[in-house]
Amino acid sequence: MKVIAIQILGLLLILNISYSQSIVYNEDNSNTSSAVGNAIQLSITANASLTVLKGVSIAATGPNALSFGDIFVTSSTQVKSISNELGQQFLIQGNPGSNVIINFSTSATLSNSLWALQNGGTQGTISFSTNPLPVHTLSNSNYISPVIVNNGSSVVLTNSNGTGKLYLWVGGNITVNANQPTGDYIGYFNINVSY
Repeated sequence: MKVIAIQILGLLLILNISYSQSIVYNEDNSNTSSAVGNAIQLSITANASLTVLKGVSIAATGPNALSFGDIFVTSSTQVKSISNELGQQFLIQGNPGSNVIINFSTSATLSNSLWALQNGGTQGTISFSTNPLPVHTLSNSNYISPVIVNNGSSVVLTNSNGTGKLYLWVGGNITVNANQPTGDYIGYFNINVSY
């Protein structure tokens, strides 16, 4: 009888060691194992990471604008152009080294409807197009080494003291029809930037 009791105690001891194993997750990113008494202890960690991006923004800057000035009505069609260099400059800002996608209107319609409603007269429209295509000069606010920007292009923001920058230059042309109705013509040109 005593021999049988010893064998049962031996079996209980083995089961006790088996159930004493544990896994411990530490914050030091180490994977270690150690034996403490009859227990085996295992350690493992996992990394968590993320990138916090600055919001992307765009603002009109520079001394120029997409203003074609005064145009006199004639009996023939007139095409007036503003070069990118003399057009509207925009500053895009965001996370340095990040790609931004630039989408823009390739055309717009200018209308004198508000002027005609206030002053009387005939309503008319004038077509505007982004020809030539806009260009960028990276983080340089001067018109040096411009690079063409196609609609939907992805461009990297240049690091400038911890802020990503890109200068975009937009010109275009308008077509004034023969005997165009008079008035102040206004239209909207859209530019969207996103990561």
